[in-house]
Amino acid sequence: MDLSCLRKRAASALGAGCLLSSCVGVPSTDQVVGIDPTTISEAIRCEMRDGIISLLDDAVGAIDANKQIAAELNRDQLAKFTPTDPSGTLSEDDRRERRARHEADAFDKFLVSGYKNLRQPDPELEYIVETYSKMFIGYRFDFDMTQTDSLDGSVDLLSVLTRGTLTTPISASVEGKRKSQDTWVAADRVDLLLGNLPLIRRCNDLREDKLQPSRSHIVYPITGTLGLRDIVRGFVNKNQSGNLIGEKTEAELLTAAETPPVPTETVDMIFTTTLKSGLNPQLQLTPLSGTNVKQAMLKANRQRDDVHSLTIVMQLPRVGSLTVAEARSAAEKREQREFVTQANDVQKALIIQKRDEEDQRSSRTLNRFLDGVLGP
Repeated sequence: MDLSCLRKRAASALGAGCLLSSCVGVPSTDQVVGIDPTTISEAIRCEMRDGIISLLDDAVGAIDANKQIAAELNRDQLAKFTPTDPSGTLSEDDRRERRARHEADAFDKFLVSGYKNLRQPDPELEYIVETYSKMFIGYRFDFDMTQTDSLDGSVDLLSVLTRGTLTTPISASVEGKRKSQDTWVAADRVDLLLGNLPLIRRCNDLREDKLQPSRSHIVYPITGTLGLRDIVRGFVNKNQSGNLIGEKTEAELLTAAETPPVPTETVDMIFTTTLKSGLNPQLQLTPLSGTNVKQAMLKANRQRDDVHSLTIVMQLPRVGSLTVAEARSAAEKREQREFVTQANDVQKALIIQKRDEEDQRSSRTLNRFLDGVLGP
């Protein structure tokens, strides 16, 4: 075999190897942890729901007399509900459906009237439910995935000649990138989130670990616990103690009196995962005569860069033309004015009473004087 033919074959082999690296599809989360982006987003909404329920349980159980009602709304207890089946004909799917419906009904009833019919009335809880059950929660999911494949190869041809050897190196390399991006926006309102029947059933599936491998959060932090309960609690605390207005431009702030801002908080989370793999086989031969392959090397590398972004927006509706914090402040001012008015009324009553007493004493004194002068 002549040298030119062997060179062509070596180059063809390297080119074929490079083309083989392009036989994969676009990157997706399924390829890494076996979970699709939709399931990841559902798990996040389930954590948000669990966090809100936990905060609600704490608020309901703040008064000892209402702790039993708080226990009935506990997420773990609701998930263990066993529907009655005297005839034994319910399928597993029917049981799951009834369990989810039982939970949805429990929160629907509580948010409609249950919070007003506690064993011991709690005005603070009524305010919390009526204010924050209408809280709007928006999510922006962004799954940005890039896969880079590179293949480097070389072949050294050694020709044994009469007076020595001739080495002919041949090399080739290729690099390819594949990128996919999946972005969408979802929204919940707290009262609707707590009674969302399809989501409750999905959350029960995730709770039973039917859809999410336990190792996934190690590779993809976004599939683990994100601490959403603390984020919601922080929003409530900030709005209760301050007056959240959200992000405003300077012009908007100057006209805030005309268009009152809406209490808003935005939380951004970014999760980055980089995965690397490589293969580097080498071949070395001792040529006997003629032109042969002395050594060959093939180096393949793959790098996967996943950037997952989650933006959560929490927003409260206006109360008339005021924000919730302003409305509460206005209510407190009204109560203060009512208190001052009542106090003034009391003071007036005391003054009148004092005047009456003084008039009575003056009348008695005058009568005694007249009796002394005029005699009996």
